[in-house]
Amino acid sequence: AKELRELKGIESAIAAAEAKAERARAALEDPAVASDVEELVKRQQALDAARAAVDALYGRWQDLEARR
Repeated sequence: AKELRELKGIESAIAAAEAKAERARAALEDPAVASDVEELVKRQQALDAARAAVDALYGRWQDLEARR
């Protein structure tokens, strides 16, 4: 029952995580910070974390589907 509820909500969680990753990518590509190495590193780390979250959600989705 818990996994079925999780499965029903995972698509929206993935969409939200993908949107966050897209915002992080856009922030990294902002020309205003192009010469600020420290800020670029911070933004790259945020993008990496956001992409990892998306990947984890897709992995969980696959697990849930396989158990269904």
